[in-house]
Amino acid sequence: MRHILSSILLGVSLLISGHVVGQIKYQLKLDDNLKTYHVYVLSEKSYSSPHNLISTAQISFKVKSGSDFKFTNLRSASESDVWDLNGVLKSPSLAPSYTYYSVGLQTMGTSHYALKEGELIELFSFENTGIENPQIQLISESDVMVQNQKTTKINIGNQINLLGENSGLKNAYSGNTGESGVSVLSL
Repeated sequence: MRHILSSILLGVSLLISGHVVGQIKYQLKLDDNLKTYHVYVLSEKSYSSPHNLISTAQISFKVKSGSDFKFTNLRSASESDVWDLNGVLKSPSLAPSYTYYSVGLQTMGTSHYALKEGELIELFSFENTGIENPQIQLISESDVMVQNQKTTKINIGNQINLLGENSGLKNAYSGNTGESGVSVLSL
């Protein structure tokens, strides 16, 4: 009886918490040319078709405000998919020292990314054509702008929905991997 009760409680706890087994992390890398940045996903498990279908995704990063950073040449790693700059938020009152950039997947329901456990898969790249090469940081769940989304009503953050995780209904993003920020100084 105790074993049955424990199993029921565990099942209910997992349902309530929305536990996600497979998680996706983002990583940002600077190319040797010191101008091109690559954005990758790192999956904690492999997804075969149709479970690797990405219904929606957003990647956000920040740069010190006032730097000569110029976001250009956004290119998808998959010829069949389109990524676009969703928006730029300059020096918001909660984080006046930063400018936030948000890039979103425009192609609905893509399975062009082979999500394999422990393997970095490139999503897209972009360039900084500014004179300076400031530190660029993928934002985390602890960022002040993410923490205050309900108050500010600004959609800034990282997110990815996969058919193979909770039928694509919950965000499978679990954090960032690699260096917290990328800059010439960190190479």
